[in-house]
Amino acid sequence: MRGAASAVVEAEQALGVTGTSDDEWWERLVPLLDERMAGRFPHLAALEQAGGFAVPDAEAGSYTLRRALDRFAFGLDLVLDAVAARISAPG
Repeated sequence: MRGAASAVVEAEQALGVTGTSDDEWWERLVPLLDERMAGRFPHLAALEQAGGFAVPDAEAGSYTLRRALDRFAFGLDLVLDAVAARISAPG
């Protein structure tokens, strides 16, 4: 949970520190990533074509915030599943 929160705080502070938001930084990096990765990683390219890296609705907040919230929810689900399994285990 701490890692997800730290990532969000850093991303939210990026604009004030650098003058560029986290999303703007990633958007400017896309052409370089496209150039450097073109043809080198066919499995990643196939995953991208299948929508594996699609970014949800921008109104849900920055990419980093959404990603952190997704990681938090996943971790919380794991913890709650473990607690439920422990409660229902005999003895």
